[in-house]
Amino acid sequence: MTELFAIVVAATIAIGIARISRISPIPVFVIAGAGLGLLLSTGLAEPLGLGRAAALGEGSLRLDVVNLGLAFLLFAAGLQLDPSRVGRQRNAAIRVGLIQFGVLAGVGFLIASGVGLEMIASAHIALMLAASSTIIGVQILAQRRQLHEPIGRLVVGVLLLQDLLMIIAIGVLSGVDDGVGATVRAGGVTLAMCVASILGVRLIMPRIISVFTLDQETLLLVAMAVLFAFCGIAHAAGLPLTIGAFLAGVSLSAFPVGANIRKPIGSVATFFTAVFFVALGSLLPAPSGQSVLLAILLGAVVLLLTPFVVVAASLGLDISRRAAIESGLMLAQAGELALVVAIFGYQRGHIGDDLLAAMAFVTVGTMMLTPLIATEAIAWRILDLIPVKLPAPTDRKDHAVMLGCGTNSRVLLDLLLLSGLELVVIDEDPAVAARLRERGITVIRGEAADPRVLAAAGAQAAKVVVSTIPRPSVNLRVLKHLPPGRLIVRVFEAHDERKLRHAGAITASEAEAAAEEAARLILKA
Repeated sequence: MTELFAIVVAATIAIGIARISRISPIPVFVIAGAGLGLLLSTGLAEPLGLGRAAALGEGSLRLDVVNLGLAFLLFAAGLQLDPSRVGRQRNAAIRVGLIQFGVLAGVGFLIASGVGLEMIASAHIALMLAASSTIIGVQILAQRRQLHEPIGRLVVGVLLLQDLLMIIAIGVLSGVDDGVGATVRAGGVTLAMCVASILGVRLIMPRIISVFTLDQETLLLVAMAVLFAFCGIAHAAGLPLTIGAFLAGVSLSAFPVGANIRKPIGSVATFFTAVFFVALGSLLPAPSGQSVLLAILLGAVVLLLTPFVVVAASLGLDISRRAAIESGLMLAQAGELALVVAIFGYQRGHIGDDLLAAMAFVTVGTMMLTPLIATEAIAWRILDLIPVKLPAPTDRKDHAVMLGCGTNSRVLLDLLLLSGLELVVIDEDPAVAARLRERGITVIRGEAADPRVLAAAGAQAAKVVVSTIPRPSVNLRVLKHLPPGRLIVRVFEAHDERKLRHAGAITASEAEAAAEEAARLILKA
């Protein structure tokens, strides 16, 4: 218990340092754990009642903390992956997810083989690069309020598909040492658990909720029972407990079950995340120069290759270039399941100390860097470098420009058409563009905040520009390329309204209000 106390103290200190310095807590946890591990390995902590450190494969309390913390981490990750969130982006998510998984895994395998690693070790490297982090991806989407936008549905769908593929692959690897029969059996059990998880989220849990009226305490007990049941099945089949924990989370992710469980589980998951990374850091061996170089190479592959693979996989789909770039940046990291692969492979003897350290470094490092890289500013810089085929800048004057024309914008569209002004619509959705062109409306496909697109629509010389785009950041970028008082924006939050008004926009809280404001400006002159 003294070891556990030391881990909790180290995690507490790390949280304080992370908050004061305002940096990601994950690397601080790992560094704090490494410091604790140094004290234990050298025996400097023996006067405090702490014995010398045991290696990761030998078993210790800290190893139990690692496994327990990772299980809760993956349980919380699974709770975020409600398949119903994917919606109409299902086919796109399958295509993008499979291509990203296959390309990154293939590149990882080739690099590992090229540096002389055995096939089983190369397979672990391939799996580490193949799937992205659910926790990081969902966290970024939630912060930007994009979970229910097309880009959010795409990213969640990709994460769900890749995580399920990773779970099956880890299950297969768990039986490799015991022959073909054991490998097939382990893979079959894992696949059956995946099916049970999907059935749980679609059929079983919704029926339980509809038949029984469960208060939050009872619902939490049901959730814990599901968690222990999946973990028990995984243990009986010789699979890592983390597989069962993740699939239990997925089975409980459907609304309203997932929404009611995520909040109380969140604080517990935060605690276990902290102690997990501290315990992991304390158990990791010191990396050699060769493992550091390999980690840098693999990390660069994840960070640089993933966005381009996602953009390429999105070609021909109803996904804008900006959305594809942002999705690629959000997915550019090794995920939580990469740590499962690393720890499991080390305990089974598939990889050694150096490779374990390299895999942990890549995973933690890319998870730390993604929030810094997956920004709208970087996405726009990349987008500006991509050549776009657009009509030549127009000489239209005193016309109307409409930014975005979704299903909730019909009132505004009809008003602008009745005004007698020539109308130009900017929209990135090919289906919307085709529908409007059938009505004889001029449409320019592209990003509304791209100055090249605005120039092609003659936005600066327009009598009125009306935006139905919900993201304030996009509208603020549009404002940089328009005269003050020219843009009407539909807003949903009071703080967004203040920000846009300060930048020079005319704001309206409803679509009808935006239409009325547009009519007032049209009739004014």
